[in-house]
Amino acid sequence: MSELYYNSLILPDLGRTLALLPEDVGVVWLLRHSLRPPLPDKIFGMQVDLTPEGVELAEKFGRSFPKRLVSVRSSPSKRCIQTGAALVSGTGTALEVTLNPMLGEPGAFVTEVEASRQALVQYGPLGMVERMLQGELLGGERSITEGVRMMLNSILDSEPEPGTWHAEVTHDTLLSATLFCLEGRTQLVVEDWPRMLEGAALWRVPGGVRWIWRGTVYEREWPGLHP
Repeated sequence: MSELYYNSLILPDLGRTLALLPEDVGVVWLLRHSLRPPLPDKIFGMQVDLTPEGVELAEKFGRSFPKRLVSVRSSPSKRCIQTGAALVSGTGTALEVTLNPMLGEPGAFVTEVEASRQALVQYGPLGMVERMLQGELLGGERSITEGVRMMLNSILDSEPEPGTWHAEVTHDTLLSATLFCLEGRTQLVVEDWPRMLEGAALWRVPGGVRWIWRGTVYEREWPGLHP
């Protein structure tokens, strides 16, 4: 997965999403952070900075946003905070990046950080998320359905006004667990994995959520979502 992780300097294609996005809803963007250096083999969770290319990429991505962004929240991880700040810089606004612990570890999915990291080392990111999608409890995490409920309530409760956008910057495993559980997936391939800065546009509908991911609109009811 190294090419998807570290070597892609291609920005996500906003055009496909914008073409499908209603004008009269408030949208939450759930995004993976920008480019960071490769971590040592089987080492995860380190507080590493973005690379200079990662900062530049996030700023460029921010410049591609229409002038709708009204707020940004981030995982407590440095690379996510820096991504949010660079995104804001690119938009030319003075928004403050605030923290949302649900986007990190511990958070919506992870309850015990060390146990979760051991599973990550054992199975790798894709393998771990795939096992979670199949209903396994690997240690240190909530059930994936409960994690998705907590994640959705956390990000959708931001309630951006119609026509405005809110951004939440998180990690590949948490973004993948959320989106692919909503899709009902149980198996993944490398090409499914979110690239740097890739994400989905989500908004609330009665009883559930609607979202756009890679040019496709999805909708799903989900129990326990706040009205």
